[in-house]
Amino acid sequence: MNKADLVKGMAKNANLTQKAAAAALDVILNEIHGVLSEGESIVLPGFGTFKVSFRSPRICKNLKTGEDVMVPAKSVPVFSPAKSLKESVK
Repeated sequence: MNKADLVKGMAKNANLTQKAAAAALDVILNEIHGVLSEGESIVLPGFGTFKVSFRSPRICKNLKTGEDVMVPAKSVPVFSPAKSLKESVK
């Protein structure tokens, strides 16, 4: 499923136009981006949690040369599915 398919499904299930469904989806995605960029988390009961995880700096090997390479610390977005979502996928 891609974004266009999701918009079609939203429009059908919510009795909206596809334009309104696309606008609603864009607002939701922009809000998720904004909240995560501030380092906060979003909890959606029954669906899951979006949060930001910090990865410490580490040393890895360059497989071609064999030399050590320093990978800097960074923050990454993480999604943890809720128990009910996990069970529905089984």
